[in-house]
Amino acid sequence: MKGKGLWKGLVMLMALLIVAGASLALPNIESVKINGDVFNNGDNLVVYRGDVLNFKVKLNTTSNDTNIELRADLIGYEHNNVDKISDSTGVFDMFAGETLYKTLSVTIPENAEKDEYDLRLRLAGRTGASSEHTYRIKIKTDRHGLAIRDVLFSPAEEVLAGRALLSTVRVRNVGEKTEENIKVRVSIPSLGLSATNYIDEISPEESVETDEMYLRIPSCTDEGLYTVNIDVLYNDGYDKVSKQTVVKVAADESCAATPQQIVTPSVPEKTIINVGSVEMSIAQGNYAIYPITVTNAGSSSKVYTFAIDGVSGWANARVSPTNAVVISAGETKSIYLYVTPLATAEAGQHMFTVKVSSDSGVLKEVPLKATITGNSNNNAGSTNWSSLKNNLQIGLIILVVILVLLGLIVGFNKLKGDKEEGQNYY
Repeated sequence: MKGKGLWKGLVMLMALLIVAGASLALPNIESVKINGDVFNNGDNLVVYRGDVLNFKVKLNTTSNDTNIELRADLIGYEHNNVDKISDSTGVFDMFAGETLYKTLSVTIPENAEKDEYDLRLRLAGRTGASSEHTYRIKIKTDRHGLAIRDVLFSPAEEVLAGRALLSTVRVRNVGEKTEENIKVRVSIPSLGLSATNYIDEISPEESVETDEMYLRIPSCTDEGLYTVNIDVLYNDGYDKVSKQTVVKVAADESCAATPQQIVTPSVPEKTIINVGSVEMSIAQGNYAIYPITVTNAGSSSKVYTFAIDGVSGWANARVSPTNAVVISAGETKSIYLYVTPLATAEAGQHMFTVKVSSDSGVLKEVPLKATITGNSNNNAGSTNWSSLKNNLQIGLIILVVILVLLGLIVGFNKLKGDKEEGQNYY
């Protein structure tokens, strides 16, 4: 009897152990692919800010498993409390002999610190054991990289048709290199509007705001939401980052009489270029200044560039204040071309041109002429001698006049004295 009771106890214990083992069992993670490549538990993976990591996990099991969840988590990110770097498959079941593929995806934030992290791939049920695979992630940055951090509009909520919309773009350097001459463009394609601004320099991990960019919403524009494109070009124009947002336009009540009266006028993108003088005489050792005025008669700010051609070999030329000038809509600015003849330049006439360009290409080529005369120092000497000679002649004439006047005064006084003595005698 005791033997039978002992045997029954052993059978029950074995059954309990089998049930317990089944409850602790989990599917097996047979393989993991990240962005199409196979990675093993403990592998080191180099990623860059902004990268998307797509996981494809192969699971198989020899038991029945219910209420299982597969998760991917990047631990140690500064803002995990509000913006977790994680993904989950959700709860699923597997039965003995099955093979399943599950996908996960996590994105490396643009503001993640450059460092090493552990990315944990964890498989677990509601209770009991869990299985975890760890991948060491090293976050790096690209050599060149900018991110659009924010876009601010004024007015912020909505803009009335016919009024101005001002925009400011905040750009952050998330790359390794300092970026220079960054071009920022804000546009509303459906309204044919655009404005451009330049940022001189942004150091790594630094954020810089553009100056305000002006867009005038055409009068009688239909009320609604309009897409705004923000484009940032950098690395000599080879790289570009873009963002889209929307702006709300409110209708102008004065345009709401009848549908036939609602007209969206187009403002011609016109530029007026005037040259003060196309021909100048320049003495050797001196320079000439050619003034040019540019009026932006369009509806948005533009960047105008000035290039001087044809002076090589006979003169040095420069543009003041700079060869790239931002001119707002309706604004007029003056630039000045300084041309200085080389010491070896031949006297006589020399032709050259200045090209005025904008985003749309070359607007105008202005032919200019310079006539080089003799050395300015010799001319100055001749001028000084001529001036001295004239001064001496004038001085001599004045001296003669003074002497004549003195002679007349002395003679008159003497004659007067003789008369007075004759009257006393008689």
